[in-house]
Amino acid sequence: MLRILLLATAAVASTKRGHKHKKPAAAAPPKLAYMAIPGAKDETSAPRACWAAPKSWREGLVDAYGSSVVVCSPEALRSNKMCACRLCPVDECVSRNALAQLNLDHALGVGSGRDSDALREFYRLTANASLVTNVPISEGHTTKREEMWGSLVDVVMSFLKTVKPPLKMKPCARPPSSKCAAALAAPPYQYAGAPACRAAFVGSVQPTKVPLSFFQKFDKAAGLDFVRRFSWHFYGADRGNYSARLRGVLDAMNLSSTFHGRVDDVQGAYCAADVAVAFPLHDRNPRVPTEALRAGRPVFASLEANLAGAVACQPFVGAVSWRDSRRNLIAAFQSWALNATAAAPAVFDAFAANCLDRTALFDRVWRVLERVKDERQGARRAVACEAPGACLRPTCGDGPT
Repeated sequence: MLRILLLATAAVASTKRGHKHKKPAAAAPPKLAYMAIPGAKDETSAPRACWAAPKSWREGLVDAYGSSVVVCSPEALRSNKMCACRLCPVDECVSRNALAQLNLDHALGVGSGRDSDALREFYRLTANASLVTNVPISEGHTTKREEMWGSLVDVVMSFLKTVKPPLKMKPCARPPSSKCAAALAAPPYQYAGAPACRAAFVGSVQPTKVPLSFFQKFDKAAGLDFVRRFSWHFYGADRGNYSARLRGVLDAMNLSSTFHGRVDDVQGAYCAADVAVAFPLHDRNPRVPTEALRAGRPVFASLEANLAGAVACQPFVGAVSWRDSRRNLIAAFQSWALNATAAAPAVFDAFAANCLDRTALFDRVWRVLERVKDERQGARRAVACEAPGACLRPTCGDGPT
């Protein structure tokens, strides 16, 4: 009997204690659903981990919606009905049905091409969203992007021909080496020391990104003497053992080269270099040049890298077509290297502040999206537009004013 009374007393006390403390308020329902391309090779049927995917201006967009965002992955949408997405940051599964029932402000899908089936499913499940946005990144799927998504998408934000937002890149602690500038200024055949300049290729090592012809066109007299003043460093995954072919060409030219493979510290790769080279045969998403400039490193690029005009016209950026003649390539590279390595760090800082600031970029993207959302009437309509670059005052010549 005593035991029963004690239990009853404890139950009453517990109930009273419960009345003294209010239950924590439930988290606000998510207002944004975000789907990014896979990226990670080990991603199969599980959604991407919370906050691993959003980068650059998209990260700002996700943060703007507060602490409750649904993050989806293409593979999960294809194969997993019960855990197609995750509610972040609490890291809880969201089923297909639950996603379809959400009252979203915004559905943001990144990618096209290989992910088109998953994106279409993502847009089908987020049809109730007030605004649906696609950011295509696959080359070859941009000219007909309106027809591809049809009535599923309100606005297509394209970064073609605009400044690419750097991925959390910061200015390097040190400027390019003064020894590099001095070595390059030496007259032809009068520099006999070890390579004084460190040049970096960042990205996968493959024929379309690092063409053999770039180096082979320097394989004559003064051009060869000039590029031997550089040590060449390659950061990125080796595609099809292409590095062996590339190394053979470099060794035959007696050029110093190091292949670092895939690295996690991309910032460190830029900062260890004096200059960066991005010389693809074609590129629709030229992020490397912007990252290098944000780090404070001069960039030499191919015209086919499709640099934004506000970037290509800067004095510390050199550009020539990979199809151009040997003479033109050597002249352009030498002129750029001599001028760019002598540029004051303040010039890079001014350019970064005016053109590469992520907050400014996010603010402009946000205004475009809000305008489209406000103007939308009736049925959905695909509006293709250039995402506004962060370069608020794009100038050429002497740099931003």
